[in-house]
Amino acid sequence: MDEILLILIGNTINLMNLTTSISQALPFQNRPYIARLCLSPDRHTLISIDTDGFSLIINLTQKVVVAHLTSKTL
Repeated sequence: MDEILLILIGNTINLMNLTTSISQALPFQNRPYIARLCLSPDRHTLISIDTDGFSLIINLTQKVVVAHLTSKTL
C-alpha cells in the first residue's frame, strides 16, 4: 500500500504519494483556510474543517465530497 502525505495549501488539499513522488490536488476546496483535518483509520474518509466551521466529508478513495456540514464554533 502506498504511503500518502496530506499537504494543506491555503484552502486546498494536495495528496503526495511518497512511493512514486506524484502530487495531486483534490478537485474541490474549502471556503477559507483549512483549520483541521481528520482521517479515518482505514484512510477512506477525510473530514476537512475550515476556520469558519464549514466542513467537508470526503471519500478519499474516489476523491469526491460526500457531505457538507456547518457548525457555529470550532
